[in-house]
Amino acid sequence: MGREKQAGSPDISAADFHKFFIDKIDGMRASTDAAGYPAFRHLPEDVPLNLFQPVDQDEVISLITSLPNKQCRSDPLPTWLLKECSVELTPFICRLFNASLRSGRVSQSFKSAYITPLLKKAGLDNTDVKNYRPISNLSVIFKLLERVILRWLLEHLKVNDLLLSVQSAYRVTL
Repeated sequence: MGREKQAGSPDISAADFHKFFIDKIDGMRASTDAAGYPAFRHLPEDVPLNLFQPVDQDEVISLITSLPNKQCRSDPLPTWLLKECSVELTPFICRLFNASLRSGRVSQSFKSAYITPLLKKAGLDNTDVKNYRPISNLSVIFKLLERVILRWLLEHLKVNDLLLSVQSAYRVTL
């Protein structure tokens, strides 16, 4: 995104990052331990979340062609090659996605991410672990499956008028 990247300090080890982020999560859990449950809008009983429709090849090809040319270390092939071979690979990807959606399970390999500590802002002290945020890099195939589910879920929420008109964070549109 054009941001200036500063290398991490060699004085900080992976164990230092691990301890810092584990402690941070433990602190957040402890600070919200006594909090009440969030309030949710009542869901009308006549608006069930219907079963997902099978993924079709046109949708998968469209998603593949819209991908940025980035990939994770766990990806079996570079994204540019996935795009170039999308016509040949799409039937297999569709089978994988449809099997996952039918069973309600995803491959164990999809649940792994490479975590990269990144400075929050250029110019911050790179020797202080508090100045970093963890970035999770997931596989491209899993990101495609997430996008399929997101499209279906947003369509369901939109059709059944379940989207809030006011949202305080990220806004996703169809």
